[in-house]
Amino acid sequence: MALVLPNLDDKPFQQIVDEARQLIPSNAPEWTDHNVHDPGITFTELFAWLAEIEHYRLNRPSAASYERFFSLMGVTPESAQGAEVSVAFEFNPLSQGLLIPANTKMFAIGIKDVPFQTIADQYLTKAKIKRVVSDFGGRQIVQTTAEINEAGHYEAFGPAPAAGDSLHLEFENWFDEPRGQLQVTLFEDDLPARTPLPQRPGAFEPSAKIRWEYRSDAPGVVGEQWTELKVIDDGTLSFSRSGDVVFESPTEPAAREHKELRAVVVEGRFEIPPRIITIRTNTVRARQVETIVNEDLGPGLGTADQVVQLKKWPLFINSQIDDGPFQVGEVLDWQALVARLRDAENLYKSPLKEMVLYLREKLRDVAGDVIAANPPQLSNLEYRLAQAFDQLISDPDLYKPERFKGLNIPDDLLESRRCRSQSTARRLNRLILQLVFPDLVISDRCEIQVGVRAENVEDEIKTWRTWQRVDDFLKSAPDDYHYVLDPETGTVLFGNGLNGKVPQITELIRARFYRYSQYEKGNITAGHQWALDLVPASTPIVNQVNAIAASGGRSKESVDETKIRTRAVFHKDHAVLTRTDYETLALTTPGLRVARAKLVANFNPKFRSLKLPGEVTLIVEAQPPPRAAFPDATPASPSKGFLSTIKNYVESRRVVTTNVNVIGPEYVEVKISGQVFLKKRVSESEALESIKRALADFFDPVSGGPVAGQGWPFGRSIVPSEISQQLVKVDGVDYVTKIAINGLEPGQPLRMPYNGLPTPGEHSITTVPFEARRNAGSAQPRKNCGY
Repeated sequence: MALVLPNLDDKPFQQIVDEARQLIPSNAPEWTDHNVHDPGITFTELFAWLAEIEHYRLNRPSAASYERFFSLMGVTPESAQGAEVSVAFEFNPLSQGLLIPANTKMFAIGIKDVPFQTIADQYLTKAKIKRVVSDFGGRQIVQTTAEINEAGHYEAFGPAPAAGDSLHLEFENWFDEPRGQLQVTLFEDDLPARTPLPQRPGAFEPSAKIRWEYRSDAPGVVGEQWTELKVIDDGTLSFSRSGDVVFESPTEPAAREHKELRAVVVEGRFEIPPRIITIRTNTVRARQVETIVNEDLGPGLGTADQVVQLKKWPLFINSQIDDGPFQVGEVLDWQALVARLRDAENLYKSPLKEMVLYLREKLRDVAGDVIAANPPQLSNLEYRLAQAFDQLISDPDLYKPERFKGLNIPDDLLESRRCRSQSTARRLNRLILQLVFPDLVISDRCEIQVGVRAENVEDEIKTWRTWQRVDDFLKSAPDDYHYVLDPETGTVLFGNGLNGKVPQITELIRARFYRYSQYEKGNITAGHQWALDLVPASTPIVNQVNAIAASGGRSKESVDETKIRTRAVFHKDHAVLTRTDYETLALTTPGLRVARAKLVANFNPKFRSLKLPGEVTLIVEAQPPPRAAFPDATPASPSKGFLSTIKNYVESRRVVTTNVNVIGPEYVEVKISGQVFLKKRVSESEALESIKRALADFFDPVSGGPVAGQGWPFGRSIVPSEISQQLVKVDGVDYVTKIAINGLEPGQPLRMPYNGLPTPGEHSITTVPFEARRNAGSAQPRKNCGY
C-alpha cells in the first residue's frame, strides 16, 4: 500500500497571519497595537507571505528537484532515443567498393524531413551471396532460396547442431574493401520473449562457439583447406541473436578465387537451434538524428545574461561515452585534424600544445607515417587514420594526469591503472580526444564557440574558442567561458560578467555542432524506399527497402514515468536475499530464455550430503525448441555458456558472503508399462496414440507435471497412481492396472534425484479391448503394443 502524501500547502495567507497575531500576547505582552497600520503587523504579513510561498514550493517539487532525488536513489531518467532502422541495398552492379562513414545522411524517400544518419562506418561492396549450404550430419542442404519459401527461414546447422556442422556461403565477386560485413537475421517469432542484451554485453557467454573461416586451398591442392577469418566484431554473439558480423577481408589469391566463407560450430551446443531468415551484404543501419554544423547564432551583445536560440530543438544529448571502434565519421574534418597534429607547435598554446604534441607522439607509435609532413589526399587514408585512432584509444597507458592537466574528466573514469577495465580505458581515451579536439571529434553533445572567422579550417583553433557547458553559473568565476543549455527548448544562456564571461560585441557566436532528433516521428513503417548520401547517382539500385519498421524512437522519460519506474526498480534492483529473488533473477537473465529455475539453499552439488551455510544452488532449465518446429527434439542439459551467463548475472547482485552455484537438470528417461482396458468399439491404434500423447504431455518438463502448464517440479518422485489418473482421462480408456515405472514393481514410485526431471521413453502398454474381456470372460490381454 502506497503512503498517502501530506498536503504541505494547507494554510492560506490570512490563516498564517491570524495564527501569528494570536501568538503576540504570550510572546510579546508589551506589544498592544495589533492593527494593520502597526509596523510589526506589516512585518508579520511579510513573513506570512514568504511562508506561504515556501509551503507552495515544498508542496510542488520541481522537475529538477525530482531529478536530484532520483540521483540520490541511484535512478536516472531514461534518456531520449532516436529510432533505428536497417535498410538492405541491392545494386546491379556496384562498380567499386564505397566507404560510407558513420553519420552519413540517409532518408526515406517521401519523408525527407525526418533524416537518419548511419551508425557505423561501413563499406558497400560488390560481393553478393549467391549460394547458401547447410552441412550437418553428413548431409548438405542448399538453402539459397529458403528465405522465400513457405516457412521463410531455414536451420543454419540442422535440427540438432553438433561440433563440426557448418554453414557455407558462396559469393558473386569478392570483398575488395579492407573489411566486410554480413547482417544475419534470425527467426524468433515462435519463441517466448527474453530480456534483451545491451549493445555490448560483457557477461554473456554464447551457448556454442562459432568460428568463421574462408576457403584458402591453392589451385592443384587436393581437398578443401580453410583458414580462420579475422572477425572484428560478431554482433550475433555466435548466432545467439540477430546482428552484424564484421571481419577483415581476406586478400590471398586463393580466397579471391574461391569466394567462400563458412561458419563452423566448434564447441558447445545450442539450446534452440538457430534459424536464419536472411544473410545479406550491404545492409546499412541508421538512427534518426541530424547533425547541425556551424550554425550562426549571431554576434555577441556585450551584455549580461545574453540568450541565443538554436534553430532546431529538442537537442539529442547523450552523456555516455562510447567504448566501441573509432569511426571515420567521428571526425568532422580529417584534413584539419591532420594539419593540427602536424603543425601543433604553431597552432596551439600551452597547456593545450603539450597535450596535442603528446597525442601526436603516441599516434606515431601506432600509426607510423600516417601523419606525414605533406600528406596526400585523405580520401584513401581516412579508414587507416580511424584504425590508428582506434588503436590509440585502446592504449591503457595513454592517460597520464601530468599530461592532461586542466581537462574536466569524470571521477568514475579516473580509476587506478590496475583496476581500469578495457572498456573504461577506451571511454576515457575517447573523452580525452573530445576534450582536446572539441570542434573536430563529434558525439551526441553540443559545442558552442565564440570568436571570429578564419581563412582556413585548420586556423580556426586560433580564432574560435570552445565554451564549456555547465548546469548553472553558481560556481562560475568572471573569467570562466561557461554557458547553460536547455536541450528541450534549444536556448543558450551566457553569464553576466560576475558569474561567467559575457560574449563581446566584436565576437561572433556559433554552434560548431549539435544533434537534433524527432524521436517518435522516426518510427517509420516497413516497406519504404531509402536514399543514401555518397552513393553516386548513376549507380543502378535494384532494392533499397527497410523490411522491418524503424523502432526505438522515444522522448526523454518524464518525471511521472520515472516515478512509476522507480517503484519497479526498487522492487527488483536490490541485492538478492530470498529464494524468489534468486529465481526471478535467473529467469530474467539478459539474452537467455530460461524456462524455470529453483533455488536450493545451504547446498553445494559437489558435497550433496552436507548442509553448507552460505552456499546456494540454482537449478535452471532452458526453454526447449518449439515442438511444432522441432518435433523430434529431446531435452538436453543447458550448455556451459548458458550456465555461466546466469552465474555472471547473479554474481553481480549476490550478498558478498554467498557462494552461488548454477547447474542444469538431470533428465531421467521414464518408461511406463501396464494394462489399459478399453471401452466398447474403441480403436486400439487410436487409443495407443492418445495414450502416447497423454504421457508425453504429462512428462513434459516445461509444460507438463501434476499441474498442467506449470512444468514438472525438480526432484519430484513419479507415482504410478498419478499415471493411472492421466490414462483414465484418455478418450476410450475404461480403467488401467499394473502400472509400473522403469521395471519397478507395480505401484512403486520412481525416486528422482534432487535436480531430476522426467523425459518420455519407450513405453510398453498392453491394451485389452472390451470385446476381448467379454468373450474370454476374463481380463486377459489381447494385444501388447510397445512404443
